[in-house]
Amino acid sequence: MAGFYRAFAAAQAAKLAAAFRPRPGPRIDENLPYDLRIGGSVLFENEVPFIIAAGVGHQVRKPAGGVAKIAAYGRMPADGNTIHRCYLEADGGEELFLQAITGPDGQPIAGELRLFRLFREIMPATPEEWSVWLPANPDDPSERYLVGYRQLDVPDAADASRPQASYARMWPQGGPDQVAPITLEERLNADPFGSDTVVVMHQAMLYGRALPRPETLPPGTPLPDELVWLQVSEYPDRAMVQLYAGLALEPGDLRVVPPSA
Repeated sequence: MAGFYRAFAAAQAAKLAAAFRPRPGPRIDENLPYDLRIGGSVLFENEVPFIIAAGVGHQVRKPAGGVAKIAAYGRMPADGNTIHRCYLEADGGEELFLQAITGPDGQPIAGELRLFRLFREIMPATPEEWSVWLPANPDDPSERYLVGYRQLDVPDAADASRPQASYARMWPQGGPDQVAPITLEERLNADPFGSDTVVVMHQAMLYGRALPRPETLPPGTPLPDELVWLQVSEYPDRAMVQLYAGLALEPGDLRVVPPSA
């Protein structure tokens, strides 16, 4: 992990190691999809999706060593569903989270298991810079801003005047050029007993693009889309724009080892 999530998980781990762990009730991560739990380890045992992703130039790679520890857990209600995020700690220092979505019945929604990797972090400093990402005047229907626009052009890291790649809006895929961002309230914990809840507000949108088929891959090989989760996040001590690349996985691609205690 990096940035806020690394600092948050590290701070909570230090507190819990220095004193008797508060146990206000049952674990908050009971009955999560795919047996995910804080302190558990995710083993990415199926190499195939990552080999294909690497072959088409996807930005998401398999975590170093093929294993990552769940250091923190966040959950967000979303139109009757629940978004579950497990923030991963892996060798290499990348910020990764594994995301699953469950329906109103608590069962995982097919196709909604994804691994996300942070690839760009931006901290606007002025109202003008913030207005690039979010509306300066929400009552103006003609205003244009990036979070919710029909197309996201990600600038090249070395030359901001040149787009690195373009992604189409996924939620919704059609409709007007500009839609409002999705507002999500995330409740985040590193303590499995919920003593350290932090609330993070996000204004977000999901984008995606198809990747070109390289000649090296056999015909008929299904290619993964490259997703981008764009979020403007208000953390307790800062606000920032974050872009995460996303790769869809299947439950059989990974195995979760429960925490030892």
